[in-house]
Amino acid sequence: MMKETMKLTPDMFQPAEIDDSAKNAIARPSIGFWKDVWRRFYRNVGAMVGLVLLSIILVLTFVGPSMGKTDYQAQNLSVQDQEPTFQNMISGDDYRFGTDNLGRDLWTRVWYGTKVSLMIALLAAILEIVFGVTIGVISGYFGGMVDNILQRVIEVLYGIPNLIVVILFLIIFDPGIVPIALALALTNWLPTARIVRAQVLKLKSQEYVLAARTLGSGHIRTMTKHLLPNIVSIVIIAVMFAIPSAIFYEAFLSFIGLGLRPPEASLGVIINDGAQNLQIFPHELLIPSVIIGIMMLSFNLIGDGLRDALDPRMRK
Repeated sequence: MMKETMKLTPDMFQPAEIDDSAKNAIARPSIGFWKDVWRRFYRNVGAMVGLVLLSIILVLTFVGPSMGKTDYQAQNLSVQDQEPTFQNMISGDDYRFGTDNLGRDLWTRVWYGTKVSLMIALLAAILEIVFGVTIGVISGYFGGMVDNILQRVIEVLYGIPNLIVVILFLIIFDPGIVPIALALALTNWLPTARIVRAQVLKLKSQEYVLAARTLGSGHIRTMTKHLLPNIVSIVIIAVMFAIPSAIFYEAFLSFIGLGLRPPEASLGVIINDGAQNLQIFPHELLIPSVIIGIMMLSFNLIGDGLRDALDPRMRK
């Protein structure tokens, strides 16, 4: 038996009520760019681990030297080459990290040296970004002959070993915080310049840049007001990866005797001193080496997290 089909009539339907006030209502709260970056950075477990480790080290660089038994340069041969113990690390009644071959407090020297290494690395990274961003923006924005000349100069500098340039620079100038940072910056700005140039080449043909040039914006204003703000994420990521590289270079230079001179302390100087007693008192080398490893790991984890958070393609 065939089932009867229900016949639809107009009186079976009622028009829906339309709320004109809700037409432009936003379903979710507006989130700014940097707030969205922090939210995605916060969800990155590796980046947060790196941030916590780096925060602990930064606190200890300022608080640690005042918690030591003596000044970082004070010598006491009666307590030389003392080994650290777990009880001393917790209570602080004696030398937490032990002493070196001259009886100096390793706890004080390590954290003071960490602060010096971070100062050199931060200054070198800032100078590197300044050089790299300036050359990259000029090369990419003007193009043509200017771009060709600057790129040929960069290619020539790429062919010169960085270590040779740093050694020659430090031979001319006495090693110190500023000369070492400047030497590192002069040899490490080339990759930043090429990355920035590539971004500027892509951005300078955008409509807002063409509109600014049409309305009479000068070259300097166009570069500083319209191009630089749009490559700030690239600059931040470059800084986070430049700092650990500078820390490693500074430690290497101090280890081979081209960095700071004793009795000044940096992580490279302390590692150089500890290498002489590695087989007998390994703690003098292992402790500063572990600190360097933790710092480089922390900066790389934070850099990876920032790269993912600042990249729109990583949004889910």
